[in-house]
Parts: sequence; C-alpha cells; structure tokens
Amino acid sequence: MRERPNDPEDYVGLGYVASVTLEVRETWKGSVRTGERVETFILSASPCDTNVQVGLTVVAFLNKEDGQWVPVWPFCGTRFAASDSDVEAYRRVITAARQALDRWIQARLAGETPDFEEAHSDWRVLAAIHPVTRWDGVSGLGSEEFDAVHSVYDPRAPPDRSRVQGYRDELARDVVAYPSFDNTFALLLKLLRGFPNKDVDRVVANVLETVVTENPPPHWAIFAFDLLRERMGEHPSPRPRWSYSSEKSFSEIEAGNAQDFVREWPDFKQRHGLKPQPIQPPAK
Repeated sequence: MRERPNDPEDYVGLGYVASVTLEVRETWKGSVRTGERVETFILSASPCDTNVQVGLTVVAFLNKEDGQWVPVWPFCGTRFAASDSDVEAYRRVITAARQALDRWIQARLAGETPDFEEAHSDWRVLAAIHPVTRWDGVSGLGSEEFDAVHSVYDPRAPPDRSRVQGYRDELARDVVAYPSFDNTFALLLKLLRGFPNKDVDRVVANVLETVVTENPPPHWAIFAFDLLRERMGEHPSPRPRWSYSSEKSFSEIEAGNAQDFVREWPDFKQRHGLKPQPIQPPAK
C-alpha cells in the first residue's frame, strides 16, 4: 500500500484516513489483474480501522463507481491481515462465497431451484471458524431470529449432518478452545444448533457460571443460556422483548430477563447434574 496526499472530498465527513494506492497481489473475486495498481481510500472510526502505513497488507472489498474504486462498505471495506493465517482465512471464505454464487447461477441457468439459504448457512459456519472472519459469519444472527425459530423448534428432530459437518466439528473445537466473552459466543452457538457436542455444552456452562454473578449479567449470556437449554433437550419459551407497544421500558424488560436468568440458572444446573467451574476470561 502506498499513501497518496489527495483527499476524496465526498467522504471527508465519514472519518477519512487517507487516499491510498494498492498494488494487487491476488484477486479472489473480480477482474483486476495481479500487479495492477488500484487507487482508493480508507476510512477511520470503523471496527476495521488500523494505523495506515506504507507496505501494509490489506484485503480490500471494492466497487468501481464512476471510474473510481470505492470501498463496498464505507466503514469496513478494507481489512488488515496481521498474518499469513489471516490472509488464508479471507482467501478461503471469499473463494467459497464466489464458488457458491457461481454454482447458484449455473443451477438457475439449468432451470433448477437451488437452496441459497442452505449455501449461506454453510458459508456462515466456514467463516465463523477463524477469528478474523468470525464476525462476518455470525453477523445478522440476532436474538430476533432465535425467538422466531423457537416457535418451530422440534427437540425430536435429528441432528444436522449436512455436508459441512467437518466445518461444524472444527467450529465446535474452536468454541471449546477459545471461548469468547461477548455477543459472538452466543451467535457461534446458533451455528451449532442441532449439532450435539458434550465439550461445547461443558464450556458453555463454565462461561455462564463465570458471568452469572455479574450485576447485571450480560445480555448475550441470557441468549446463550436459552441455547444451552435447547442443547440439553429443553424447549425454552421466548423471553419478553421490548416494542413500541410494551408497557415496560427497554431497560425494565432487560433487567427482568437478567433476573430470570440468575434465578433459573441454579435449577437448571440441578436438573442436569451440572457442576460448572468459572474460567478466566481472555484479556481484552
């Protein structure tokens, strides 16, 4: 990456960092050739921000608009790979997405009706395995979707043994080895729904035992608790959610759900004979 002095004026108000020239090493999707130079810009105030410097390796998601290359997502259109492992993770998920789209297009041209949602679900699992692409895999899997699925959940349904079982095995090992203490932890569990694994259940219980004493417990822990209940064969009812027609405020509903979690946790452990142990959260 080579820094340029000119500012793209249309984007200054969004938190502009610098105009840059990128020398293309690989193209995973698109027609830009290796060795070409692409002029674009990088924005600050984003979860993908880092210190811009000459020689930095980046993964850029760009569209060409009116002859200018611009980030696909203004605040996260450039990722900063810190290692070869990061680069390989991006290469793997971007290549998989392109191949899935190509298969879908070919199937449609052949008059078939491919299951795009299944392919998207498979890709989410693949992306969630590596830390640098994890958020891409779990983003969009909010508690709203979990509540909607509750209404059709069948505890007698067979576990998911799709063609991405190997990915789910790897994802389960990752959850066990590197449990996170944030919203991604619960969302990772969503990707493992219908995939039984006693080690995952054990680690989830340990994480919940660690945070249940916080005042108040984090919202994602309540979400993870209901997913653990489902994994243990229970069928939890949807928890109260705030809406404009709610008689209680958002904070009151959240506080009530947290209190319910604290009250329900000891009974749940007793029902299933669990004896979880608190674990040390990773350094932030």
